[in-house]
Amino acid sequence: MPVRACVVQVLRTLLWHSDVFAQADHQVRFLLGLYYGLLVSMVIFNFLIFMSFRDTNYLWYVSYILSYGLLQFTLNGLSFEHLWPEMPWWNNRAVAFLISVGMFCVLGFSRSFLVLWETVPRLDTLFRGFMAFFVVAGVAALVYPDYGPVIRANTFMAALAVSLVIVAGGLCLYRRFRPARYFMMAWSALLAGMLLYTLKTFGLVPANFVTEFGIQIGSAFEVILLSIALADRLRHMNLKTQQMQQEMNEKLESRVAERTEELERANRQLEALSSTDGLTGVFNRRYFDTRLAEETTRSRRQGPMALVMIDVDYFKEFNDRLGHLAGDACLRQLADVLTSVVRRETDIVTRYGGEEFAIILPYTDPHGAEQLAEKVRAHVEHRMNFQWDGSSIPVTVSVGVATAPAGSRLEPEALIAAADEALYRSKQDGRNRVTVRHLAEAVSGSETQARTEPVNERSGRE
Repeated sequence: MPVRACVVQVLRTLLWHSDVFAQADHQVRFLLGLYYGLLVSMVIFNFLIFMSFRDTNYLWYVSYILSYGLLQFTLNGLSFEHLWPEMPWWNNRAVAFLISVGMFCVLGFSRSFLVLWETVPRLDTLFRGFMAFFVVAGVAALVYPDYGPVIRANTFMAALAVSLVIVAGGLCLYRRFRPARYFMMAWSALLAGMLLYTLKTFGLVPANFVTEFGIQIGSAFEVILLSIALADRLRHMNLKTQQMQQEMNEKLESRVAERTEELERANRQLEALSSTDGLTGVFNRRYFDTRLAEETTRSRRQGPMALVMIDVDYFKEFNDRLGHLAGDACLRQLADVLTSVVRRETDIVTRYGGEEFAIILPYTDPHGAEQLAEKVRAHVEHRMNFQWDGSSIPVTVSVGVATAPAGSRLEPEALIAAADEALYRSKQDGRNRVTVRHLAEAVSGSETQARTEPVNERSGRE
Protein backbone atom coordinates (compact mmCIF):
# COMPACT_ATOMS: atom_id res chain seq x y z
CA MET A 1 0.00 0.00 0.00
CA PRO A 2 1.67 3.29 -1.12
CA VAL A 3 1.87 6.09 1.48
CA ARG A 4 2.65 9.72 0.69
CA ALA A 5 3.25 12.55 3.12
CA CYS A 6 4.81 15.99 3.02
CA VAL A 7 6.55 15.44 6.35
CA VAL A 8 8.64 12.67 7.85
CA GLN A 9 6.53 9.67 8.88
CA VAL A 10 7.63 6.62 10.84
CA LEU A 11 5.53 3.60 9.86
CA ARG A 12 5.72 0.07 11.11
CA THR A 13 3.94 -2.78 9.36
CA LEU A 14 2.51 -5.30 11.79
CA LEU A 15 -0.01 -8.09 11.31
CA TRP A 16 -2.51 -8.36 14.17
CA HIS A 17 -5.15 -10.89 14.97
CA SER A 18 -8.41 -8.97 15.27
CA ASP A 19 -8.97 -9.92 18.91
CA VAL A 20 -5.39 -9.07 19.88
CA PHE A 21 -5.57 -5.78 17.96
CA ALA A 22 -8.81 -4.81 19.67
CA GLN A 23 -7.34 -5.59 23.07
CA ALA A 24 -4.12 -3.66 22.32
CA ASP A 25 -6.06 -0.70 20.92
CA HIS A 26 -8.23 -0.67 24.03
CA GLN A 27 -5.14 -0.60 26.27
CA VAL A 28 -3.56 2.19 24.25
CA ARG A 29 -6.69 4.30 24.41
CA PHE A 30 -7.01 3.65 28.12
CA LEU A 31 -3.43 4.75 28.76
CA LEU A 32 -3.83 7.80 26.54
CA GLY A 33 -7.03 8.64 28.43
CA LEU A 34 -5.11 8.57 31.71
CA TYR A 35 -2.38 10.73 30.19
CA TYR A 36 -4.71 13.38 28.79
CA GLY A 37 -6.82 13.25 31.94
CA LEU A 38 -3.70 14.10 33.92
CA LEU A 39 -2.98 17.03 31.59
CA VAL A 40 -6.54 18.35 31.85
CA SER A 41 -6.57 18.05 35.65
CA MET A 42 -3.25 19.92 35.89
CA VAL A 43 -4.61 22.62 33.59
CA ILE A 44 -7.75 23.10 35.71
CA PHE A 45 -5.87 22.95 39.03
CA ASN A 46 -3.19 25.42 38.07
CA PHE A 47 -5.64 27.76 36.35
CA LEU A 48 -7.61 27.96 39.60
CA ILE A 49 -4.37 28.80 41.41
CA PHE A 50 -3.72 31.52 38.84
CA MET A 51 -7.17 32.95 39.43
CA SER A 52 -6.46 33.02 43.19
CA PHE A 53 -2.93 34.46 43.18
CA ARG A 54 -2.73 36.16 39.76
CA ASP A 55 0.80 34.81 39.32
CA THR A 56 1.62 34.97 35.59
CA ASN A 57 3.87 31.90 35.92
CA TYR A 58 0.75 29.79 36.36
CA LEU A 59 -0.83 31.33 33.26
CA TRP A 60 2.27 30.55 31.18
CA TYR A 61 2.28 27.01 32.59
CA VAL A 62 -1.38 26.41 31.77
CA SER A 63 -0.86 27.76 28.24
CA TYR A 64 2.13 25.45 27.76
CA ILE A 65 0.24 22.34 28.94
CA LEU A 66 -2.75 23.18 26.75
CA SER A 67 -0.67 23.70 23.61
CA TYR A 68 1.60 20.71 24.25
CA GLY A 69 -1.32 18.44 25.15
CA LEU A 70 -3.22 19.47 22.03
CA LEU A 71 -0.09 18.84 19.95
CA GLN A 72 0.23 15.31 21.36
CA PHE A 73 -3.51 14.77 20.86
CA THR A 74 -3.07 15.76 17.21
CA LEU A 75 0.06 13.63 16.71
CA ASN A 76 -1.83 10.62 18.13
CA GLY A 77 -4.54 11.20 15.48
CA LEU A 78 -7.18 11.89 18.11
CA SER A 79 -7.79 15.53 17.22
CA PHE A 80 -8.83 14.70 13.65
CA GLU A 81 -10.94 11.88 14.99
CA HIS A 82 -12.70 13.76 17.78
CA LEU A 83 -12.16 17.53 17.47
CA TRP A 84 -12.11 18.50 13.78
CA PRO A 85 -13.03 15.48 11.63
CA GLU A 86 -14.49 17.76 8.94
CA MET A 87 -11.45 20.06 8.74
CA PRO A 88 -8.60 18.31 6.90
CA TRP A 89 -7.06 21.65 5.90
CA TRP A 90 -6.68 22.68 9.51
CA ASN A 91 -5.57 19.21 10.55
CA ASN A 92 -2.67 19.40 8.07
CA ARG A 93 -1.50 22.74 9.49
CA ALA A 94 -2.34 22.13 13.14
CA VAL A 95 0.98 20.38 13.93
CA ALA A 96 3.12 23.25 12.60
CA PHE A 97 0.92 25.83 14.31
CA LEU A 98 0.80 23.98 17.64
CA ILE A 99 4.59 23.52 17.64
CA SER A 100 4.94 27.29 17.27
CA VAL A 101 2.40 28.02 20.01
CA GLY A 102 3.84 25.36 22.31
CA MET A 103 7.43 26.57 21.96
CA PHE A 104 6.33 30.18 22.43
CA CYS A 105 4.64 29.17 25.71
CA VAL A 106 7.63 27.03 26.77
CA LEU A 107 10.00 29.95 26.28
CA GLY A 108 7.65 32.39 27.97
CA PHE A 109 7.13 30.11 30.95
CA SER A 110 10.87 29.38 31.32
CA ARG A 111 11.75 33.05 31.02
CA SER A 112 9.19 34.06 33.65
CA PHE A 113 9.83 31.13 36.01
CA LEU A 114 13.62 31.58 36.00
CA VAL A 115 13.35 35.40 36.06
CA LEU A 116 15.94 35.51 33.28
CA TRP A 117 15.94 39.30 32.98
CA GLU A 118 17.55 39.29 36.42
CA THR A 119 19.37 35.96 36.66
CA VAL A 120 20.81 35.65 33.10
CA PRO A 121 20.06 38.89 31.17
CA ARG A 122 22.01 37.87 28.06
CA LEU A 123 20.03 34.66 27.64
CA ASP A 124 16.85 36.62 28.18
CA THR A 125 17.57 38.51 24.95
CA LEU A 126 17.94 35.19 23.07
CA PHE A 127 14.70 33.93 24.57
CA ARG A 128 12.84 36.97 23.30
CA GLY A 129 14.36 36.47 19.84
CA PHE A 130 13.22 32.82 19.71
CA MET A 131 9.75 33.81 20.93
CA ALA A 132 9.52 36.34 18.09
CA PHE A 133 10.53 33.62 15.60
CA PHE A 134 7.78 31.26 16.79
CA VAL A 135 5.19 34.02 16.49
CA VAL A 136 6.19 34.46 12.82
CA ALA A 137 6.30 30.68 12.33
CA GLY A 138 2.81 30.29 13.77
CA VAL A 139 1.44 32.84 11.32
CA ALA A 140 3.35 31.16 8.45
CA ALA A 141 1.82 27.79 9.36
CA LEU A 142 -1.61 29.26 8.73
CA VAL A 143 -0.94 31.24 5.56
CA TYR A 144 2.04 29.59 3.81
CA PRO A 145 0.79 27.25 1.05
CA ASP A 146 3.34 24.50 1.69
CA TYR A 147 3.34 23.76 5.41
CA GLY A 148 6.04 21.09 5.14
CA PRO A 149 9.00 23.55 5.28
CA VAL A 150 7.35 25.31 8.19
CA ILE A 151 7.17 22.06 10.17
CA ARG A 152 10.83 21.28 9.40
CA ALA A 153 11.93 24.81 10.37
CA ASN A 154 9.83 24.65 13.51
CA THR A 155 11.29 21.28 14.46
CA PHE A 156 14.85 22.52 14.01
CA MET A 157 14.24 25.76 15.94
CA ALA A 158 12.36 23.87 18.64
CA ALA A 159 15.41 21.66 19.19
CA LEU A 160 17.57 24.78 19.56
CA ALA A 161 15.01 26.43 21.84
CA VAL A 162 14.82 23.36 24.10
CA SER A 163 18.62 23.33 24.28
CA LEU A 164 18.53 27.00 25.22
CA VAL A 165 15.98 26.28 27.98
CA ILE A 166 18.21 23.52 29.39
CA VAL A 167 21.24 25.85 29.34
CA ALA A 168 19.28 28.61 31.09
CA GLY A 169 18.03 26.21 33.76
CA GLY A 170 21.56 24.85 34.28
CA LEU A 171 23.02 28.33 34.69
CA CYS A 172 20.34 29.29 37.19
CA LEU A 173 20.95 26.07 39.10
CA TYR A 174 24.70 26.76 39.09
CA ARG A 175 23.99 30.22 40.49
CA ARG A 176 21.94 28.64 43.30
CA PHE A 177 18.59 29.93 42.09
CA ARG A 178 16.32 27.74 44.21
CA PRO A 179 13.37 27.25 41.76
CA ALA A 180 15.77 25.90 39.10
CA ARG A 181 16.04 22.54 40.92
CA TYR A 182 12.57 21.23 40.11
CA PHE A 183 12.72 22.96 36.73
CA MET A 184 15.77 20.93 35.68
CA MET A 185 14.30 17.72 37.09
CA ALA A 186 11.16 18.27 35.01
CA TRP A 187 13.04 18.85 31.77
CA SER A 188 15.33 15.92 32.50
CA ALA A 189 12.27 13.66 32.79
CA LEU A 190 10.91 14.86 29.43
CA LEU A 191 14.27 14.51 27.66
CA ALA A 192 14.73 11.02 29.10
CA GLY A 193 11.33 9.97 27.76
CA MET A 194 12.06 11.48 24.33
CA LEU A 195 15.46 9.79 24.26
CA LEU A 196 13.94 6.37 25.00
CA TYR A 197 11.32 6.88 22.29
CA THR A 198 13.99 7.95 19.76
CA LEU A 199 16.20 4.97 20.56
CA LYS A 200 13.21 2.66 20.18
CA THR A 201 12.38 4.26 16.83
CA PHE A 202 15.86 3.50 15.50
CA GLY A 203 15.78 -0.02 16.89
CA LEU A 204 18.50 0.59 19.45
CA VAL A 205 16.30 -0.47 22.39
CA PRO A 206 13.48 -3.02 22.39
CA ALA A 207 9.90 -1.85 21.96
CA ASN A 208 7.92 -2.08 25.19
CA PHE A 209 5.47 -0.03 27.20
CA VAL A 210 8.11 2.40 28.52
CA THR A 211 9.83 3.02 25.20
CA GLU A 212 6.59 3.07 23.21
CA PHE A 213 5.08 5.72 25.49
CA GLY A 214 8.37 7.35 26.47
CA ILE A 215 7.28 10.84 25.39
CA GLN A 216 3.96 10.62 27.24
CA ILE A 217 5.58 9.21 30.38
CA GLY A 218 8.36 11.82 30.31
CA SER A 219 5.97 14.69 29.70
CA ALA A 220 3.64 13.44 32.47
CA PHE A 221 6.53 13.57 34.93
CA GLU A 222 7.52 16.95 33.54
CA VAL A 223 4.04 18.35 34.05
CA ILE A 224 3.88 17.08 37.62
CA LEU A 225 7.38 18.29 38.50
CA LEU A 226 6.74 21.70 36.99
CA SER A 227 3.58 21.98 39.04
CA ILE A 228 5.59 21.08 42.14
CA ALA A 229 8.20 23.64 41.09
CA LEU A 230 5.54 26.33 40.89
CA ALA A 231 4.16 25.36 44.29
CA ASP A 232 7.67 25.37 45.80
CA ARG A 233 8.42 28.72 44.19
CA LEU A 234 5.19 30.18 45.53
CA ARG A 235 5.92 28.81 49.01
CA HIS A 236 9.47 30.19 48.87
CA MET A 237 8.19 33.58 47.75
CA ASN A 238 5.61 33.59 50.56
CA LEU A 239 8.32 32.73 53.09
CA LYS A 240 10.52 35.44 51.66
CA THR A 241 7.64 37.90 51.77
CA GLN A 242 6.89 36.93 55.38
CA GLN A 243 10.57 37.30 56.25
CA MET A 244 10.71 40.72 54.60
CA GLN A 245 7.48 41.69 56.34
CA GLN A 246 8.90 40.49 59.67
CA GLU A 247 12.09 42.47 59.08
CA MET A 248 10.04 45.52 58.14
CA ASN A 249 7.90 45.04 61.27
CA GLU A 250 11.02 44.72 63.40
CA LYS A 251 12.46 47.86 61.82
CA LEU A 252 9.14 49.62 62.30
CA GLU A 253 8.95 48.46 65.91
CA SER A 254 12.52 49.61 66.42
CA ARG A 255 11.72 52.98 64.89
CA VAL A 256 8.54 53.23 66.95
CA ALA A 257 10.52 52.34 70.08
CA GLU A 258 13.15 54.93 69.20
CA ARG A 259 10.48 57.48 68.45
CA THR A 260 8.66 56.62 71.66
CA GLU A 261 11.89 56.97 73.61
CA GLU A 262 12.54 60.31 71.94
CA LEU A 263 9.01 61.45 72.76
CA GLU A 264 9.37 60.26 76.35
CA ARG A 265 12.71 62.02 76.59
CA ALA A 266 11.15 65.15 75.14
CA ASN A 267 8.23 64.84 77.54
CA ARG A 268 10.62 64.44 80.44
CA GLN A 269 12.53 67.49 79.26
CA LEU A 270 9.31 69.45 78.87
CA GLU A 271 8.15 68.26 82.27
CA ALA A 272 11.50 69.23 83.74
CA LEU A 273 11.29 72.62 82.06
CA SER A 274 7.74 73.11 83.25
CA SER A 275 8.69 72.12 86.81
CA THR A 276 12.12 73.78 87.03
CA ASP A 277 12.85 77.36 87.96
CA GLY A 278 14.72 78.97 85.09
CA LEU A 279 16.97 81.12 87.27
CA THR A 280 18.07 78.81 90.05
CA GLY A 281 17.62 75.32 88.55
CA VAL A 282 15.60 74.01 91.50
CA PHE A 283 11.91 73.09 91.28
CA ASN A 284 9.44 75.92 90.73
CA ARG A 285 6.23 77.01 92.44
CA ARG A 286 4.05 74.88 90.18
CA TYR A 287 5.94 71.75 91.14
CA PHE A 288 5.86 72.82 94.79
CA ASP A 289 2.05 73.06 94.80
CA THR A 290 1.67 69.63 93.19
CA ARG A 291 4.12 67.81 95.45
CA LEU A 292 2.94 69.49 98.64
CA ALA A 293 -0.61 68.29 97.93
CA GLU A 294 0.70 64.74 97.31
CA GLU A 295 2.83 64.72 100.44
CA THR A 296 0.11 66.04 102.73
CA THR A 297 -2.19 63.29 101.44
CA ARG A 298 0.51 60.68 102.03
CA SER A 299 1.23 62.07 105.50
CA ARG A 300 -2.35 61.34 106.52
CA ARG A 301 -1.68 57.62 106.05
CA GLN A 302 2.05 57.04 106.57
CA GLY A 303 4.04 59.49 108.65
CA PRO A 304 4.90 63.04 109.74
CA MET A 305 6.15 65.77 107.45
CA ALA A 306 7.45 69.30 107.59
CA LEU A 307 7.62 72.42 105.43
CA VAL A 308 10.55 74.85 105.59
CA MET A 309 10.20 78.40 104.22
CA ILE A 310 13.41 80.41 103.63
CA ASP A 311 13.71 84.11 102.82
CA VAL A 312 16.87 86.14 102.09
CA ASP A 313 17.29 88.91 104.63
CA TYR A 314 17.24 92.50 103.33
CA PHE A 315 17.10 91.27 99.72
CA LYS A 316 15.39 94.41 98.44
CA GLU A 317 18.20 96.60 99.77
CA PHE A 318 20.65 94.06 98.40
CA ASN A 319 19.15 94.43 94.91
CA ASP A 320 18.95 98.21 95.13
CA ARG A 321 22.56 98.51 96.25
CA LEU A 322 24.25 95.91 93.99
CA GLY A 323 21.79 95.55 91.13
CA HIS A 324 19.55 92.81 89.87
CA LEU A 325 22.40 90.83 88.32
CA ALA A 326 23.99 90.49 91.73
CA GLY A 327 20.61 89.54 93.19
CA ASP A 328 20.17 86.80 90.59
CA ALA A 329 23.69 85.48 91.24
CA CYS A 330 22.96 85.45 94.97
CA LEU A 331 19.77 83.42 94.48
CA ARG A 332 21.57 80.91 92.27
CA GLN A 333 24.31 80.44 94.86
CA LEU A 334 21.74 80.13 97.63
CA ALA A 335 19.94 77.39 95.61
CA ASP A 336 23.26 75.54 95.33
CA VAL A 337 23.73 75.76 99.11
CA LEU A 338 20.24 74.43 99.73
CA THR A 339 20.63 71.46 97.40
CA SER A 340 24.02 70.64 98.97
CA VAL A 341 22.55 70.63 102.48
CA VAL A 342 19.32 68.81 101.62
CA ARG A 343 20.58 65.42 100.45
CA ARG A 344 17.73 62.98 101.00
CA GLU A 345 16.09 61.91 97.73
CA THR A 346 12.65 62.35 99.24
CA ASP A 347 13.27 65.99 100.23
CA ILE A 348 12.24 68.61 97.69
CA VAL A 349 13.93 72.02 97.30
CA THR A 350 11.85 74.63 95.45
CA ARG A 351 11.85 78.33 94.70
CA TYR A 352 8.60 79.58 96.16
CA GLY A 353 8.81 83.04 94.63
CA GLY A 354 11.14 86.05 94.50
CA GLU A 355 13.87 85.59 97.11
CA GLU A 356 11.84 82.97 98.99
CA PHE A 357 12.56 79.21 98.89
CA ALA A 358 10.63 76.25 100.30
CA ILE A 359 11.73 72.74 101.28
CA ILE A 360 9.23 69.87 101.56
CA LEU A 361 10.42 67.25 104.09
CA PRO A 362 8.42 63.99 103.95
CA TYR A 363 8.85 61.45 106.78
CA THR A 364 10.41 64.13 108.99
CA ASP A 365 9.56 64.70 112.66
CA PRO A 366 9.76 68.16 114.32
CA HIS A 367 13.23 67.59 115.72
CA GLY A 368 14.64 66.55 112.33
CA ALA A 369 12.99 69.49 110.58
CA GLU A 370 14.39 71.95 113.14
CA GLN A 371 17.89 70.49 112.78
CA LEU A 372 17.81 70.76 109.00
CA ALA A 373 16.48 74.33 109.12
CA GLU A 374 19.25 75.38 111.48
CA LYS A 375 21.84 73.67 109.29
CA VAL A 376 20.59 75.63 106.26
CA ARG A 377 20.72 78.91 108.18
CA ALA A 378 24.24 78.25 109.46
CA HIS A 379 25.59 77.21 106.04
CA VAL A 380 24.27 80.35 104.41
CA GLU A 381 25.70 82.60 107.12
CA HIS A 382 29.12 81.00 107.49
CA ARG A 383 29.88 79.10 104.27
CA MET A 384 28.06 80.75 101.40
CA ASN A 385 30.73 83.44 100.93
CA PHE A 386 28.99 85.37 98.16
CA GLN A 387 31.46 87.37 96.03
CA TRP A 388 30.55 90.31 93.80
CA ASP A 389 32.92 92.71 92.05
CA GLY A 390 35.80 91.35 94.09
CA SER A 391 34.05 91.94 97.40
CA SER A 392 32.64 89.41 99.85
CA ILE A 393 28.99 90.19 100.59
CA PRO A 394 27.47 88.73 103.78
CA VAL A 395 24.16 86.90 103.20
CA THR A 396 21.77 85.57 105.86
CA VAL A 397 18.34 84.00 105.74
CA SER A 398 15.30 83.83 107.95
CA VAL A 399 13.64 80.41 108.24
CA GLY A 400 10.12 79.34 109.22
CA VAL A 401 9.26 75.68 109.83
CA ALA A 402 5.83 74.06 110.09
CA THR A 403 5.53 70.40 111.12
CA ALA A 404 2.53 68.08 110.82
CA PRO A 405 2.16 64.84 112.83
CA ALA A 406 1.46 61.44 111.29
CA GLY A 407 -2.19 60.89 110.46
CA SER A 408 -2.88 64.59 110.20
CA ARG A 409 -5.65 65.64 107.88
CA LEU A 410 -4.35 69.15 107.42
CA GLU A 411 -4.71 70.79 104.02
CA PRO A 412 -1.61 72.12 102.17
CA GLU A 413 -2.81 75.70 102.64
CA ALA A 414 -2.75 75.27 106.42
CA LEU A 415 0.83 74.02 106.34
CA ILE A 416 1.92 76.91 104.10
CA ALA A 417 0.17 79.45 106.35
CA ALA A 418 1.88 78.03 109.45
CA ALA A 419 5.33 78.02 107.84
CA ASP A 420 4.80 81.52 106.49
CA GLU A 421 3.71 82.71 109.94
CA ALA A 422 6.84 81.17 111.46
CA LEU A 423 8.97 82.88 108.81
CA TYR A 424 7.31 86.21 109.56
CA ARG A 425 8.05 85.68 113.26
CA SER A 426 11.75 85.07 112.45
CA LYS A 427 11.89 88.37 110.58
CA GLN A 428 10.07 90.20 113.33
CA ASP A 429 12.49 88.85 115.93
CA GLY A 430 15.57 90.17 114.15
CA ARG A 431 16.12 87.90 111.12
CA ASN A 432 18.84 85.27 110.62
CA ARG A 433 17.01 82.83 112.85
CA VAL A 434 14.75 79.74 112.74
CA THR A 435 11.21 79.65 114.09
CA VAL A 436 9.28 76.37 114.30
CA ARG A 437 5.53 75.84 114.57
CA HIS A 438 4.22 72.38 115.49
CA LEU A 439 0.77 71.76 114.07
CA ALA A 440 -1.74 69.38 115.60
CA GLU A 441 -5.34 68.62 114.67
CA ALA A 442 -8.47 68.78 116.72
CA VAL A 443 -11.33 66.77 115.30
CA SER A 444 -14.80 67.86 116.26
CA GLY A 445 -17.64 66.20 114.42
CA SER A 446 -16.95 66.42 110.70
CA GLU A 447 -14.66 69.45 110.92
CA THR A 448 -10.88 69.41 111.17
CA GLN A 449 -9.06 72.37 112.74
CA ALA A 450 -5.37 73.15 113.08
CA ARG A 451 -4.01 74.50 116.34
CA THR A 452 -0.56 75.78 117.04
CA GLU A 453 1.64 74.68 119.87
CA PRO A 454 4.30 76.81 121.66
CA VAL A 455 6.83 78.43 119.34
CA ASN A 456 10.40 77.19 119.44
CA GLU A 457 12.90 79.78 118.28
CA ARG A 458 16.62 79.58 117.60
CA SER A 459 18.73 82.53 116.52
CA GLY A 460 22.08 82.71 114.91
CA ARG A 461 22.86 85.74 117.09
CA GLU A 462 23.71 85.39 120.76
